[in-house]
Amino acid sequence: MLAIQQVIDTIIAAIPGGRKQETVDTVKTGDPAQPVKGIVTTFLATQEVVERTIALGANLIITHEPTF
Repeated sequence: MLAIQQVIDTIIAAIPGGRKQETVDTVKTGDPAQPVKGIVTTFLATQEVVERTIALGANLIITHEPTF
């Protein structure tokens, strides 16, 4: 199984010029070494999205807008 940070690094590595010195593409809460059980993508990580992610058994949310 891939860890959360490995998934993030893999996605960023696939984007030409994707790795930036200063980035917001980081884990905001939780353990980046935790194995990924499922991934949810969303424009905005609302409370409903978080609750549905938990209900699905996923543990990684990739969101477009800032989390906090």
